[in-house]
Amino acid sequence: MLVHPLGRQVPKGTQPFLFRTSASAQPQPPGPTPAAAELAVAADLLARSADVADQIAMTHFRTTTLASHPKPDGSPVTVADLAIEQEVRRMLPAGFAFLGEETGFTSAPGPWTFVIDPIDGTASYINGGTGWACLLAALYRGSVVAALASAPARGERYQATVRESTTRNGQAVLVSSKNSLSGARFEFQSQRAFLASGLGSTPAELTSAFSLDAHFPGNTAAHLRVTTGRSDLAWSPDAPIWDIAALSLLVMQAGGAASDLSGKPIILRNPGARASFISSNGQLHQAALTAIRHLGPGVGGGANQGIAR
Repeated sequence: MLVHPLGRQVPKGTQPFLFRTSASAQPQPPGPTPAAAELAVAADLLARSADVADQIAMTHFRTTTLASHPKPDGSPVTVADLAIEQEVRRMLPAGFAFLGEETGFTSAPGPWTFVIDPIDGTASYINGGTGWACLLAALYRGSVVAALASAPARGERYQATVRESTTRNGQAVLVSSKNSLSGARFEFQSQRAFLASGLGSTPAELTSAFSLDAHFPGNTAAHLRVTTGRSDLAWSPDAPIWDIAALSLLVMQAGGAASDLSGKPIILRNPGARASFISSNGQLHQAALTAIRHLGPGVGGGANQGIAR
């Protein structure tokens, strides 16, 4: 048995990796890990970037002057999203590549890539809700080695590195111990994502097939709830890397599992890659993957395009 840093035993063989994500509580993936000093610098960069992002986001939050417009895909973007990415780009050390949802990819010769979704849950942000967060990840030669999710409207910050367990506001968190799909709490990123997943036309079909308790809190909230044990499973059927890179490490460093629907590692081939991303408490991971795959070949919305496995 593997042992989570907080003492929880984790079943061996149920820990697939996302983007070669590594965790001290899981088997080591086939990816390099930076020296401790380099990792500390990367983690500090994420924290300082989150401070800047929080300040900008909260300055515009619930104001009458918040400007937004639809992107080509129909999703909204605000002046806060753009300002956050602009400021964070300026903070990057030389040699860091950059991938942001709003401003795209900039290559660099070094081994590091900084990934950001400045406001995941922009619709909630525009409407004055609290279901949004800034997602930040540091990748070293393709591996997610440091992650941070900051939700200042809720007063929450989640952090992890490959050498440290996930914390929320400085306190360690741990996934649930649920070991049966029956009655498990299953989070979807949205009702729209549920319909696109191929699982059915109504949540009732999902709960009937799985005997699950289904909820739709948004992408970030869905997977963060897994880290704290509030939920047992979460699924984002068709997600870009900036939506899931940080969340993958946060879940795994809390003792959970993260993968695509085949249960295999996902290795980024290009910055525009997307994946059908599922996270869990680890104990339910294989059972959930098997059950979902049995529902039909259309499940998952055709995600994982642009991904090499």
